Amino acid sequence: FEFTKGSSSSVKLLEQTERSTELPDELLAVAYSPNSKYINVALLNHTVVVLFEDSLKFYLSLYGHRLPVMTLDVSDDSQLIASGSADKNVRLWSTQFGNCLRSLKAHNESVMQVRFLPGTHYLATAGRDHMLKLWDCDSYEVISTLAGHATEILAMALSQDAAFIITAGNDKQIRMWKRTQEQLFLSEERAKELEDQFEQEVERED
Repeated sequence: FEFTKGSSSSVKLLEQTERSTELPDELLAVAYSPNSKYINVALLNHTVVVLFEDSLKFYLSLYGHRLPVMTLDVSDDSQLIASGSADKNVRLWSTQFGNCLRSLKAHNESVMQVRFLPGTHYLATAGRDHMLKLWDCDSYEVISTLAGHATEILAMALSQDAAFIITAGNDKQIRMWKRTQEQLFLSEERAKELEDQFEQEVERED
């Protein structure tokens, strides 16, 4: 598409028919690299394909997920691609060589949304396990796990300054999460996660 201004100062979209391409399987998600060099596409066949933006020619194929990739995002510096899959994992990829930097066991159900916080390598993820999580993609550690939705989280948006994360779920609710200046101790977060996991296992056994 290209933007043109109409006589009434409205903006029109014109399809650039010469700039289209076909991929080998159904497409589930797409993410545009902030450096305007690449278009990243998630396919039903569990892979992520990276295309050159200017020509739509193939650049990289990212293999590793065992089930379809549901969601994609690219960090503001265009150094990292995050992919979330129905296999419950989030994978972090280098855009330079296409290598997988780390696979994170992110959720207990399908990962539905991944979003980098603007200007950072912090990543918010949301899944069908009702949870919202925040990750440090440089240390590969989960920073915080947030429960609130009664059912799966299907959509997520961030404010431009990353002060708010907004989630929407199958429970018909929208929830807003505000960033605070409160100091966070990761060891306490890990202990809380293990305690919650133990309680969930006990409930399943009952």
